[in-house]
Amino acid sequence: MIGDIENTIRFQAADIGSIMLELNRQNDYAGLSFIPAFNAGAKSGKSLQESMAGAVSLSQNKMQLNERDCELLRSFFQKLGTTDMEGQIKNCQYYKIRMEEQYREAKTAFEQKGRLYIFLGFFAGLAFALLMI
Repeated sequence: MIGDIENTIRFQAADIGSIMLELNRQNDYAGLSFIPAFNAGAKSGKSLQESMAGAVSLSQNKMQLNERDCELLRSFFQKLGTTDMEGQIKNCQYYKIRMEEQYREAKTAFEQKGRLYIFLGFFAGLAFALLMI
């Protein structure tokens, strides 16, 4: 998503509202519930930052985002559109790296905890089977 935003800024010089409307139309981002929520907020007259902060908060549970994820998204969209084109491109590059790091950390945590939960489930089932005998 951030790569698409960066490319749109770089090659089309589009404003943020137009970019978010285009993202909303693309099927690739259908699972990102904060995009339609942002567009709804923007249509109601809220600023870019207010719309995105509200959209991320509304989508936190639906998308299973932790507080660090939400803060990263809020921070990205808060800074987007506040500088010239080169500044926005650098902002996109910076947050793309930060979100990739966040993804790697979450993936590692999931792999470690996933094995633990599978192990606990197996032994809980085994204990229950032994109690039934």
